[in-house]
Amino acid sequence: MSAGGYRIVFAGKLVTGADEASVKSSFQRLFKADARRVEALFSGRRVVIKKDVDEPTARKYAAALRKVGAQCEVEAVGEHAPRSPARETPTRPVSAAAPAPPPESPPPESPPEDWQLAAPGADLRAGKVRPAPPPPPDTAGLSVAPVGADMLDAHPPPAPFVADLGELSVAAPGADLLDDHAPPPPFEADLGELSIAPAGAELAEHVDTPAFEADLADLSLAPTGSDLQPEPRPAPPPPPGTGDLKLED
Repeated sequence: MSAGGYRIVFAGKLVTGADEASVKSSFQRLFKADARRVEALFSGRRVVIKKDVDEPTARKYAAALRKVGAQCEVEAVGEHAPRSPARETPTRPVSAAAPAPPPESPPPESPPEDWQLAAPGADLRAGKVRPAPPPPPDTAGLSVAPVGADMLDAHPPPAPFVADLGELSVAAPGADLLDDHAPPPPFEADLGELSIAPAGAELAEHVDTPAFEADLADLSLAPTGSDLQPEPRPAPPPPPGTGDLKLED
C-alpha cells in the first residue's frame, strides 16, 4: 500500500454527548488557531483537516480527534478510492430464464402426543369458576312515553310580576327630584394673622454654610506622561505560534 492515498474530512459533526464549546476549545489547542478560524470549521461545510497520508496515519488522526469529541471521516482518494464494478454488456440476446420454484415451506410441527381436541361447546377454562352474570334490571315500573311527549316533570309557568304604582306620580318637567335641602354655608378663612411679604423678599431662613477646605500640602503633580501605577505592569504574553497551522479545502 503506497502513501498519500487518504485524507481526514470534518463536517462539524460531534460525537454523541460531546459539548460543542469544549470541542472548539480543544481544536484551538490542537491546531494552535484562534476562535474565528476554528468557528469556520463548524459551519457544516466539509473541510479537509489532513490529506496525502497513508491509512494508518489517517486512522490515527481520526481517533485523536474523536477523543476530543469531533467525528471525522477517513476517505480514500486516487487509486485507493473504491471503484464500482463494471457492468458486463451481453453480446447476444439472452432468453428469460424460467422462474425458480418457490422454496418449500417447512413441514408443520406436530402437536405433542398428550394433546386432545375438546368437544364442541366444551368449557376451555377447566378448573376455573366463572362469576355469575348480574341479574337483569327491573323494568316493571317503566313505561314508554308517547311520541312528542315532554320528558320533564310538569310545572306551572311563573306568575307575572305586577307592580303597584298607586302611590307614584309623574313630576313636572324641570322639577328637582331630590328632597328639599339648603345649600351649605360658604367657607370663611381667618387671615387676620397673615401678611404679604414685600416683592423679592426671601421666604426661607438663610443659614450660612462654612466653606470646605481641603489640605493639599502632601500632594504634588506628577510630570507629564509619568506612570501613575505604583507597581510595574506584567509583560504581555507572547502571541501563539501558528506557523504549522494550515486549513486545507
